[in-house]
Amino acid sequence: MSQNPFIFVVKKGEELHEAIIRGVTEVKINGAVFSGIGALLNPVLGFFDEHTKTYAEKKFEGLFELLSINGNVTKADGKFMAHSHVVLGREDCSTFGGHFLSGEIGVTGEILITPLSETPIRKFDEETGLKLISIV
Repeated sequence: MSQNPFIFVVKKGEELHEAIIRGVTEVKINGAVFSGIGALLNPVLGFFDEHTKTYAEKKFEGLFELLSINGNVTKADGKFMAHSHVVLGREDCSTFGGHFLSGEIGVTGEILITPLSETPIRKFDEETGLKLISIV
């Protein structure tokens, strides 16, 4: 198990979060933080509504530059879970972003994964309705 950061290349057509979890699992690390760039096809972003405790989802059709993704890989209910936010770019160079829910790589994804020495665990938080990192 390496504790050194490494570049993980995600290929065209792969779902981004699934690929990141696969990468973390393959190198047998406990959890990670990650950042990256690339391009996404038909991404789905969300914005959390604290009153309904749900994400308002919005799907964007087409190919977008992945200008930045920042997130972490933790465990929830015994399984790895990726959580991230993105900034995306349009052809006219305007940008938008939000909570990344899903999307496949449109050209390539270049993800820097930094392993964590401990496994962060997420537990359901009644107040927010979210699985939050539990600090023991």
